[in-house]
Amino acid sequence: MSHRSTPTEIPADPSHEVGETVVEMNFQLNLPNETEPLDSRIKFYSQLSTDKKTLNNFRIQITSDINVFFVYQASFSRENFEELKVKQQLNVDFNNFPNVLKEMFSSKEYSVLFTFEDESKASLKFQQKLKFKVVDILSIYFSAAPIELIQQIVQYRFTQLKCENASIKSQLDNVFAMLKIKDPSVLRKMSSSIRK
Repeated sequence: MSHRSTPTEIPADPSHEVGETVVEMNFQLNLPNETEPLDSRIKFYSQLSTDKKTLNNFRIQITSDINVFFVYQASFSRENFEELKVKQQLNVDFNNFPNVLKEMFSSKEYSVLFTFEDESKASLKFQQKLKFKVVDILSIYFSAAPIELIQQIVQYRFTQLKCENASIKSQLDNVFAMLKIKDPSVLRKMSSSIRK
């Protein structure tokens, strides 16, 4: 007799577009006038050509579990990347730009400063601390996500947590059901410990 429960379906990411690959990572974002960095999550959305050899588009999305309405995005096409490359004198091509950014976000060599320009615009700066000064390495401009997308993301994250909790409960129920049959004494001890 099987006691396995059907797993709860995880919802689809509302920011994910068809044909994109997604890489997610956590990092700490420094905000002006704040003493502690903001624990943040960043997603890299990449869309490749049909032959999977050329990058067509690239998007970055920054969110935070502390403030669920904190959702900022930056998008890059080959054209606007070339403008950024010339303006900031970057020594990287468009295909490798996502990997370089991932390495910079992961590196302890750089700090990341997020500055609000107004209610809907912000800039993200990678800074490197030298002996006598702090140097700006790269600046990227972000826009606040539309409120409709933010609402979808909040609902998505709520549902995702609900699914994860349901999955954990299901696993515990399966363990208890198995112990009830095979080793009731262990189950009684576990139940007694939980009540305490």
